[in-house]
Parts: sequence; structure tokens; C-alpha cells
Amino acid sequence: MSSCLGGIVFLALATVGLSLGPPGTNSGQPKAPVGSNKPGGFAPSPGDRGGRGGGGGGGDRSDFGGRSVNDRGGPWPGRNGGRGQIIEIERRVFGNGPGSNIWFIPYVAPLQRFYNPAADRHRFHTEIQPISTFLSNGYRQEPSPGRMITMATYNQQGAEISLRCPQIVPLFAVLNAAANAQKLTTSLTELNALIRGGWYRIPQVGYCVKGQACGATKPLRELRVTSKPGDVVYTTDANEFAVLNSNGPFQGSGTGAVCYLW
Repeated sequence: MSSCLGGIVFLALATVGLSLGPPGTNSGQPKAPVGSNKPGGFAPSPGDRGGRGGGGGGGDRSDFGGRSVNDRGGPWPGRNGGRGQIIEIERRVFGNGPGSNIWFIPYVAPLQRFYNPAADRHRFHTEIQPISTFLSNGYRQEPSPGRMITMATYNQQGAEISLRCPQIVPLFAVLNAAANAQKLTTSLTELNALIRGGWYRIPQVGYCVKGQACGATKPLRELRVTSKPGDVVYTTDANEFAVLNSNGPFQGSGTGAVCYLW
């Protein structure tokens, strides 16, 4: 009789132990293998080792500021992949990588446009010193044709800007005393040719984009008086370009946009 009671007690204890188990566990269900989607386990993100965040050893971690660490060179680009791959992560997560204007918005400033009615001439710049000279010589401000990277900004952020936008180019400026005209160009070859032809260089205007890229979508186009040495106008306004190109002494350069502005 005692042996029979002992067997019943043992069986009852075994049953309770199976259903309850230690506190905080679910011993009544079989454990799912690590990495599965079945109850009792979870699938770690790529690169996770020892739980979320790679606490057990060198998994992928992101602080959602665009900086990712991949100690093992795993599937996500990280420090082993260099800055370019980090930018690609930003593009995927935030949509602000190459081809988008989101990142560039805080770094662009208006290209200022001026007109002198007495001289019938235009001037363009972003820098304070040339602008002050234009204003003191009777030039009046007109609506800006667009925004671009200034010299001061490029001097501080140039490496990052060039990495995010390989199409970024310098915009040079020259003046001609005889014609009292200003020209803009992104070409060093043209710049040197103009200087040999009697133009003189003034401070660089800044940086724009060669081609429609990096969020810069406004084509800066040139019109000039061709019958005699005269004014040169730059505009991103399609209507202004069409009117000047067909109803006056101005003629489009015929070479397409000088560059693109934001």
C-alpha cells in the first residue's frame, strides 16, 4: 500500500513540475530554437549575437543618426564599409542620401541677382564683398534665381558635400571692364580663356551642381547680348528665358545650363 501511495505522489509531483516549471519560464511548451518565429523564441536582427543590440558579441547596432557599427563586416554596411555606405543607410532609412535635397537644405543660400538700370547691366554673387561693391555702384537687388552652396559653407563641409554629391562643381565669376559685363562658368578651361581675352577674375561665387542631381533641379541658363559687347543675364525662370531669347537683343548661349541650383 505504501509503495502504491509513493508512486502516486511521485507522478503528481512530476506532473506539477512539468506544467509549472521554475518561475519566469514556460516549461509547459517546448522551447523554440533560437532564431525561429515560433513561441518561445525570436529571430534576432541580422548581425545580432546574444540578443538584441549584439550584446553577446559584435552585432549590428545603429543609433538612428546614420551611424552604423558592424564589427564583423556583416550584411549591413558600417564602419568597415566607410562613409559612403553609411550615407547609403541614411538614404534607405531617412531618404536623405544622394539624389535628395533634404540633407542640403541647411547648407544652401540664395544666389543674389542685381540690376543697374542706368548701366543696363546685371550682376550675380553670394559673397558679401562683391555684393557690397555692386550695391555701392548703383545695382539693385532682384529676385534670386535659386540657392547654392556658398564658399564659407563649402570650406567647412566640403568633404561631406562632395561625398554626398559628386556632381558638385565650383561656379567662377569674371568681369570685363570694357563691356561692363559679368560672366559665370564652371569650366576652368573657359575661365582661363576669358582671362586671356581680357576678363578679370573676382571672388568665386560658390558651388552648384553639374546636371540635375542631389536635389538641385533649377537650370541656371545664360543669355547675352550678341550684337555688341553688352549685358549677360542668368536665369532659372523658363518664361524669362523664352521672352528674352525671342523678343530682345539677348540670345541664349546654346550650350545648355551652366549648372543647376536648389
